[in-house]
Amino acid sequence: MNMALLGASNATGMQLVSRALEQDYSIHLLTEHPELIHRAPDGLTIYKGSAESREDVQLAVRGCAYVVAVLDSGEGAVTPAMTCLVEVLKASRSLRRLVCVSTIGAGDTRRQALQTSGLFRALRVAARGAFLQDATDAEAVVRQSGLPYVILRTTQLTNDRGQKPVIAVSASDAPPRRMPRADVARFVMGMLQEPGWEGREVTVGVARERVSPEA
Repeated sequence: MNMALLGASNATGMQLVSRALEQDYSIHLLTEHPELIHRAPDGLTIYKGSAESREDVQLAVRGCAYVVAVLDSGEGAVTPAMTCLVEVLKASRSLRRLVCVSTIGAGDTRRQALQTSGLFRALRVAARGAFLQDATDAEAVVRQSGLPYVILRTTQLTNDRGQKPVIAVSASDAPPRRMPRADVARFVMGMLQEPGWEGREVTVGVARERVSPEA
């Protein structure tokens, strides 16, 4: 099982690498910063290159049935990178599923983001306007691609230990709680080959605890 991973030099991406290797995937990792990965275990092939380079992306996704993109939007680079990836994948004969790991507040989840818990949440959403617009545009590229895609919008991420109950909800539902990056990786790898996900766009996070009614 071959999987290409774009964006693995960030914290969530590294969690995905670990989880995928545990499940015996062969990983093609495209990153501009291979020096951040101090040891390449068996099953991991590292390609140094840019997600905006057609040649680099072609090399990284060649022969891969699954592609997961976890791209940072700090410098407004997600949309051109996603455009490049989609163009390459349209010519792929091996692709079974593209997973785009996005963020709450993108697309039609702005109102949902404003409902999340945490101090100054409205200010946080407003401050991330350019970031969220870039993610929204990148999602649109995926949506219009005609590829077998899934868009996962994560809630606020933490470095807490994983193994918490993760749920996937629609944009009109109440947002889940913030989630550990380890659980993002666990969820992605759990649904990667599961049927029925094509074309879905969901918000993922930790399930809220139910409050028992008073006796």
